Formats: sequence, structure tokens, C-alpha cells
Amino acid sequence: FDAIDGARPAPGKWRWYGYVDGIGGEETRRARAQIGIAYLLAPDLTMGAQAQVGWDDADLALGGSSTLGSWGTSGFIAYAPKTGPQAIVSGTVAYLQADITRGYMNGATPATSSGETDGSTIGAKGRIGWRMQAGADSTFTPFASLTVSHSRFDGYSETSGPLPAVFSDFSGTSVISHLGVEADHMLPSGTLVWASAAWAHRADSDDTTVTGTVAGSLTLDSGSPVFDDDWFVFNAGTVHALSSGSTVSVRGSLSVYESGGTNAGLHLGYSSDF
Repeated sequence: FDAIDGARPAPGKWRWYGYVDGIGGEETRRARAQIGIAYLLAPDLTMGAQAQVGWDDADLALGGSSTLGSWGTSGFIAYAPKTGPQAIVSGTVAYLQADITRGYMNGATPATSSGETDGSTIGAKGRIGWRMQAGADSTFTPFASLTVSHSRFDGYSETSGPLPAVFSDFSGTSVISHLGVEADHMLPSGTLVWASAAWAHRADSDDTTVTGTVAGSLTLDSGSPVFDDDWFVFNAGTVHALSSGSTVSVRGSLSVYESGGTNAGLHLGYSSDF
């Protein structure tokens, strides 16, 4: 709910906001940029919409890799009073473009083949919580969230390597829940500092199996990607008022997975009334 504090417009005014963030780990890298507007519909009730672009890069088995570009739009409506019940609902739709390099063994020699495909994704997220006063300038918020997304990609043909393949259309659905707590404190300077910790769980989702053929006859079956079912997410950040009607925000994040892997990220934001 810290993000809503940063994007909350003054009564009767629109507010524009922009964010950039990057996340990196041992095998994955990600960058995002977003720009949007928000409006205060009623006391503590805010709605907004934004446009976004993204880039994801991941290492795959046997020297393979995937690079994913995304262009989309999303909207949200949030009820976020200073204390009491909190709720946010958001939805997103995006166009995807993927460059995929498949690694394999050609006899005893490692080899790769590459191809490109297009796709799309649609998703929704809901988050609820209860914000409680914990001292004159501090609050404490237990929360739970659920994110559901479905992605699909067109079939494609590889155009390089000794054994290029032709792949069929493929799709998959992801369901991820979070259960956590968030705390914040307002400093005398007017700067909000906050931190959160959450347990994340990936529910059983539709398997994403990619199938194809080599030389028109040999069938390939990639099986389903293996993801961690459980991990922990830690965030800490600050929202600082530059002047009446404008703020800057900084957030750091750390995800620790059950397999032992980690991802760390940095998020920067700016918002202003207009």
C-alpha cells in the first residue's frame, strides 16, 4: 500500500506518476518502465491507469536463453484509508515478443538453434489488508494477495543451428499468492519509511509444455518449466515529498527461493499533481 501513498492525488486533482525498476539474479534479469495517471474518486478511493514496457532475460539449459519484450497497459482501483480495511484490484494486458535460443547436444557437441515468436498475456491481482495504528506516526498492515495470469505464444520455426525445429503454439497459467506484513513510519521531516516481508506460494498451474519437430519427423517435448513453489519476498523503501503535490520514492527488494537462489531489485518513482 506504500505505492498508493506515493500515487495518491490531492482531492479533486489528477496525479501522474512514473516508475522504473530492475531485478537481477543468478539466471534471470528484468527491467520495467511505467507511466500513468491517478484520480481520487472519493475519500481514500483512488483509480488509475498506466502504460508499461518491459524486458526479461533468462538463462536456459545447455547454453540456451530467452529474451522477452513486453508492451502493455493496466489499471487499478484502490481503497486505502490511513487505518482500517485496505483493498486493491488491478488488471493488465500486454503484447509479448520473445527471442528464444534452445541449447541441445548434437551428438557429443553442444549446439544451439534460435527463433522468434509473438504472444500476449492477461492478468489480474487482488490484495486486501488491515492497517492498524502502531504509535502516533507508525502503522502496521497484515495483508494477503492473489495474482492470476495467462500467457500464450504463437508457434514458430527456428532459423539457425544444425538441427532447427518447428514448434507448436503454447500457453500457460500462473497463480501466485502472498501472505505478509507491512510497517511504515512517518519521520518528522515528512518522509515515509516502510518495510514488508511476505511468504509467496505458486499454486498448481496449467503445465506449459512446448512441443515441436525436427526434420519434419523427430518429435521434441520440452516438458514443463520447473519453478520454485515457495519463496520469501522482502521490501524496504521510502516516499519523500519534494514539494506540495510531488513525491519521489525508492524501494529495494530481495527474493529468497526454496532452491537457494536469490533475486535483488531496485525501484525508483516520481509522482506529481496536475
